[in-house]
Amino acid sequence: MIEPMKRKMCSTFNNGFAEHRQVYLYKNIIKDTFLKYSGFDCYCCRHYIREYDQERYYTAYAMYPILEMAVKMNCDTMVQDLLWHNKKNYKILNWNATSPKKFFKHLTLNEVKAFLENHTPARVIEVYQDFKRKGKKKDIFYCRMYSYITDYCTSIEKAGVDPEQVLEYLKRIMKHASEEDRCQDDHAELSRLVRLYDDYANIGLKIGYDFSLKNIAFPRDLNEAHDNAVENFNFMEEERKRKEAAELEEAYKPRYKKLCKKYKGYSYPGIQLVVPKNAESIIKEGKDLRICVGGYASRHCSGVTTILFIRKPSDLDKSWFTIEIDNADHIVQCHGFKNEQVKDPLTGKKLEKPEIIKAFEVNFQEWLNSQKKLTKRRKAS
Repeated sequence: MIEPMKRKMCSTFNNGFAEHRQVYLYKNIIKDTFLKYSGFDCYCCRHYIREYDQERYYTAYAMYPILEMAVKMNCDTMVQDLLWHNKKNYKILNWNATSPKKFFKHLTLNEVKAFLENHTPARVIEVYQDFKRKGKKKDIFYCRMYSYITDYCTSIEKAGVDPEQVLEYLKRIMKHASEEDRCQDDHAELSRLVRLYDDYANIGLKIGYDFSLKNIAFPRDLNEAHDNAVENFNFMEEERKRKEAAELEEAYKPRYKKLCKKYKGYSYPGIQLVVPKNAESIIKEGKDLRICVGGYASRHCSGVTTILFIRKPSDLDKSWFTIEIDNADHIVQCHGFKNEQVKDPLTGKKLEKPEIIKAFEVNFQEWLNSQKKLTKRRKAS
């Protein structure tokens, strides 16, 4: 559109304070071009400007001269959408317009003024225009909350509830709520209720609520309905976990017998290996030793890894050390109370593994290797 300039149009430097970043426009370079009317001075006064922001701005102004007017009208969010995201918001804006009146589509000057005074996002203006086209007169607050519901509350859409009906329902609740139970600011209170309803709908869908029923979709007491839904969900989760644990324990029985048979032939002076009877015993082991072995319970029962308890023969019921073995018969880890991070109260030094455990690990790994070789020879023969 214009001849490219051979020199840099702008340069920036920082004087040590980010909020006082200074910009030099080199007006002598652009004074004889149409860019001198771009209104960049007004824009850079209100924003943190970087060097290449000016190039973006001048490029956009060359394409859309109405940008100068948009800056002077404080349409900052729309201008930044254009410069940084190439988002032109064509539903509400006409960047090819030649006058402020035509810049905002389907809006009067009073409406534009009200939106700019409230720093209204483009999405909210879209909602306002949609209602206006349908012949519904809604205020800015209503449109803001409606856009909040439709954009962020996905569970409401999944439940098949009309967002407009939800908003009217929440406004009624807010109107009759006591001052003690609500936020002082209307916007904050309605936002809280929207999040509460979204959570209620999300939980309700998980436990099978039918939101086509009016008493389910719009309960008389939302707080009570939400708490009941949470209680029902927790009950169902406990039942599900109990059922899964029972199924896992039943499936683990053949593996338990196999492991007992496998490690029955190993012995070491002063140490007794114990195969966990079920997942609960592994969880209890983790709590007693204050280590994370409880999280390995399901993996052990399903055969992903193997957990064994190391006990003293004189006290088989007391937790001492726990060892993990992978499916290649390699020792992955072996830990005792708090992963041996406990400090000696007298010296303050970290307590190390007992020598008997260290010697056992070496001996046990050798035994595992020998058993693996023996199994290979049997298969070969």
